[in-house]
Amino acid sequence: MINFVELLHRLLRSWALAGRAFLLLIGLCLVFLGTVYVFLRTLRQQNAEQVEVSKFLTVAFRPDPSEQKEATDKATEYAIVVQPHSWEETGIEVKRGDIIQIAAGGSVTIDMWGINNYSLTRNVIDNTIIGKANISPSGKDSPERHYDDLSLRDKIYEQLNIARGLTGQPKLPKPPRSSPTHRSFEENLKPSRGWTGPDGYSESPSYDTTVHGRSERKVDASSPFGALIAAFRPEISCTPDQISRFAPGCVPSRAEPKYRVGHCWEMTVGEEPQSKWSDSMPRRLWLIVNDVWDDQDDVFPEKFYIDNLGFYYARVRVIPVGQKPRTPLCR
Repeated sequence: MINFVELLHRLLRSWALAGRAFLLLIGLCLVFLGTVYVFLRTLRQQNAEQVEVSKFLTVAFRPDPSEQKEATDKATEYAIVVQPHSWEETGIEVKRGDIIQIAAGGSVTIDMWGINNYSLTRNVIDNTIIGKANISPSGKDSPERHYDDLSLRDKIYEQLNIARGLTGQPKLPKPPRSSPTHRSFEENLKPSRGWTGPDGYSESPSYDTTVHGRSERKVDASSPFGALIAAFRPEISCTPDQISRFAPGCVPSRAEPKYRVGHCWEMTVGEEPQSKWSDSMPRRLWLIVNDVWDDQDDVFPEKFYIDNLGFYYARVRVIPVGQKPRTPLCR
């Protein structure tokens, strides 16, 4: 049986422990808040516009008018990654008279099917040579050293044509015995379109696809396949899924001007004759890898984009109207 004095002692002791725990909690909260304050103050001093603290919390800073004016009086630079599967709405806003400069790099292929066929064909040829030339996997010899072996030429071309037949490609005639073999063989082995940079494939636009009629249905018919292309249009409210499916009204139409960016590009926005803006409404920069766009198919218009691989990266500089151009980003 606990008497009154012992009960009171226990209660006071419990309250003391609870009080200490409460004070410890208050202290930890103050330390946390102080750390956050110093962190955000440091970022603010570095002119950060916003900070993503977590998936659910983003802290945005509102500059005072003088800071905002100072920011708009200077060129602004952006870093953009352009995927090769659809239009990229960059979110970069420009006004008529602004100067835009772009320096781009990276590599893409718009023919995963062709590269896959090349890999399958070369595997068949290599296995044939390994068997006929008795090449040991652990030795120093390798199949490509035998591409010009006259004793293997007939078998190599036989296997090459079998592989080409399996992938829907026409058969190749064997070269005359009096001619060198390895150069013509390797020319036939390599894919017609491998990887390219922002300038696009070097072949003429009339001959860089097996079906020539598709060339006129590229996003920009006058530019090579694989070239980095730009367009400008007002802000829209479409979902990423609608953009990736080339939904009408959600991506630049065929009638809207397109520009071949390549690896280096500069222009004064909205002033060129083919797209002179009739209003002062700002536009946003759109970028895309040039490929066939089947806009006559409302079910699967992106069919020629889904087998594209790689990416381009672009450094974009926007110089406000009335400001002097800086040194070009590239040459």
